[in-house]
Amino acid sequence: MSSLNHSIENACRILVLLSEQEAGINLTELSERMGINKSTAYRYLSTLERYRIVKKEHNRYTLGLRVFEMGNRVPVIRLILERIYPRLLELGFLFNETISVGILSDAEVMILERVEKGRSLVNQVFTGTKVPLYCTGLGKAILSVMSEEHRDTLLTEIHFEKLTPRTILSREQLMRDLDETRKRGFSIDDSEYEEDLKCVGVPLFFESLGVMSAVSVTGPRSRMTGDRVRHIGEHLRQAVDSFVKEMNK
Repeated sequence: MSSLNHSIENACRILVLLSEQEAGINLTELSERMGINKSTAYRYLSTLERYRIVKKEHNRYTLGLRVFEMGNRVPVIRLILERIYPRLLELGFLFNETISVGILSDAEVMILERVEKGRSLVNQVFTGTKVPLYCTGLGKAILSVMSEEHRDTLLTEIHFEKLTPRTILSREQLMRDLDETRKRGFSIDDSEYEEDLKCVGVPLFFESLGVMSAVSVTGPRSRMTGDRVRHIGEHLRQAVDSFVKEMNK
């Protein structure tokens, strides 16, 4: 095997290995698993990091955002977005509120799609915007179904910033909120990210693709009353469950 082919094979092996490590892997562990010395492993990782294919945080390596950006061009992921869009329109007409889909991106949520029907919102969230995990309906929905190891790793990267008087400001408070989210089956952002807005979120997870995402419904607190939030949350959960089952056939 030529040296070039050998290098390409090792780079591919590194990417496959990283894809199997939710919490990342350090240089020593990677070199041992790969059967190569640390200096060689470091050269591969440094090159991949330069292209944002690999990300280094706290001396651990994970897949980088560029992998998601490339993956978003993969036909099967495009198919999911194309298939879910009509469902988003249906939900928009049903609830007459703003519907969003977001995907886990590093320690944040990237908005992939957003549908506004009827009473649109005046806020700063658009397609491509990144929002926090700890104080949004999308983020808390994703965190609620994440493995404990993966969640703990992400939480080390999160700075709890007070965005409104209701923003969650500690890990302990977030853990209690996630427990409630799992019990009721949907998350609630009660004006924690933006004042006077309330959001309901449900996780949208395709295990075969390793894609962690969520769907949310957002509206003014004046319209998102307790009974309506419960109705939206239960209906949204049923709609997402139905969609996931359909996609997994």
